[in-house]
Amino acid sequence: MDRWVDAGQFATGFFAFGQIATGFIAVGQVATGVIAIGQVARGGIAIGMVGFGLVSISMMGVGVVRTTALLGVGGTAGWGLVLPLVALPGRRARLPPTVSLAQLAREEVSAGWVAATVEAGPEGIPVFSVDGGRDGAREREVRLDARLRTALDGFVAGGPRRALVHITREDGRLIWDRALSRPRPAAARVGAWVGAALGLATLLAIAFVFWWVVALPIGELLRGPDGLLR
Repeated sequence: MDRWVDAGQFATGFFAFGQIATGFIAVGQVATGVIAIGQVARGGIAIGMVGFGLVSISMMGVGVVRTTALLGVGGTAGWGLVLPLVALPGRRARLPPTVSLAQLAREEVSAGWVAATVEAGPEGIPVFSVDGGRDGAREREVRLDARLRTALDGFVAGGPRRALVHITREDGRLIWDRALSRPRPAAARVGAWVGAALGLATLLAIAFVFWWVVALPIGELLRGPDGLLR
């Protein structure tokens, strides 16, 4: 065996080409390496029909850090139908300050956002109820802008939605002209925390398997007593 290049049915070298190839760069039907390319590939970067690595690019793949695959699972998702186990943090939306419907009715402000719940009312026309339920009479005085109704049909299709409704005073009348979705309350996000914990536990299990069946053998190949890099 040449320590740098090997080819054959069972190939082991820095560059390995064979049916079963093991090396720093391995190409074969079953390939194991820092960079592995094959029908079945496992390594730091695994490219193939089936891939298992830190980064997996395959038809079916598992990647500790990232997976791009037709079907796969990984720490984060690239292209394809991939289940991400760790959600990347997003920017939390900053909501505008709110006013009360009473302030609008008393003309203390000419326009503002009101915290409310929006849902489909009689005959499917969207309606809102102010948080706290103390302004029922004033709610009925608010006119829905016709341009907003079509957009709200999809907004309330799944049931009542927590929202901020924008109300403007025009010619002595209160007009509801915009709506903005609000995040769910903390209690309703418990399921998301449970899902995140399960995803992290699954990722840790995958990382352990990767260390045991991929990283250790590659490390032994490269830096062991008879390693390629010694």
